[in-house]
Amino acid sequence: MVGAVLGEVGKAENKFKLEIAHVLFMDVVGYSKLLVNEQRQLIEELNALVRATTQFRNSEAAGKLISIPTGDGIALVFFESPEEPARCALEISTALRRQPRLQLRMGVHSGPVNQVKDVNQRSNVAGAGINIAERVMSCGDGGHILVTKRVAEDLSHFGQWQSHLHELGDVELKHGVKVGVVNLCSDAFGNPQLPSKIKEARQQKKDSSKRLFPFLSRSKKELRSGGKLEDYDFYPFSINRDNIPEFSLKDFRLGMHYFLKNEDYTAARQLIFIGEQNNVRSQLEATEQKEYEKLFQRYEGRTIADDTAEFLKNYSRIVRLIGQSFPGTGIEILLHNLADPAHSLSDAHGLRP
Repeated sequence: MVGAVLGEVGKAENKFKLEIAHVLFMDVVGYSKLLVNEQRQLIEELNALVRATTQFRNSEAAGKLISIPTGDGIALVFFESPEEPARCALEISTALRRQPRLQLRMGVHSGPVNQVKDVNQRSNVAGAGINIAERVMSCGDGGHILVTKRVAEDLSHFGQWQSHLHELGDVELKHGVKVGVVNLCSDAFGNPQLPSKIKEARQQKKDSSKRLFPFLSRSKKELRSGGKLEDYDFYPFSINRDNIPEFSLKDFRLGMHYFLKNEDYTAARQLIFIGEQNNVRSQLEATEQKEYEKLFQRYEGRTIADDTAEFLKNYSRIVRLIGQSFPGTGIEILLHNLADPAHSLSDAHGLRP
């Protein structure tokens, strides 16, 4: 029985062999808006520029490179090291400084691929390795070299790359897949600006978060100091693809460490309120729990629950007054917990005088 299963696995491996590749995917920005002759000319320039790089020539000579034309760009599949696509991207980006009309964006990822033959019997690849490289690239603007966090972690072991890796956080790609993205750039290559798609996504997150803003009564201390938590990038709630609010422990951690170093009484108390409502203590590591306790004490966390209870008590009084004003009319009011909008905080049923 075992032998038969292993035999079937062996046959499958012969037909479908996965291997880890290091992919550099690039395309010409605004390609579809160009005239046909302009498109052809730019692709010819791009091909010549790529083939002139030292990394391309070395990998091609070693038989460790598959180059795939994509219509508006090129995919280069290396098989030795994640440094290969990074070095090639650096060479291309540096050369592009002398050809400003050729606006290129690039994405790099290391992942599994399967070598296949296309309809013309030329070498090609399929799999997550090349798909994610393309999707990461599509997050960028002209000049960007965006690499996945996996690639960045590999490159960070080499001193020459560390100072050029700038983390952008998790980005949602096609089909809701979230990938950590890092901007590879310096004064001499790449694009240091935040990609417009990522900037827009962050703004949408802020706008969605405003609908989830938790109630906290303002103390005298708050009146003299503080802003709104949703004004920070680390607001720990977002709307997922199913329009359901989700608590983000990662963003909560960022906010916790920020408010321990930078004072904002109002926003910090709002962060604590959300944390308490989402049982954050049980989700934090032991060392982080100590940090959270410092935050809790510094911003008078114990009074936050009292503030919320007082608000609900006052709201109940208002409901009773409404009931007295409209005798014989049933009233039902549901108060939503804005720190965890999927659950109700208080329920007042059919109040009558």
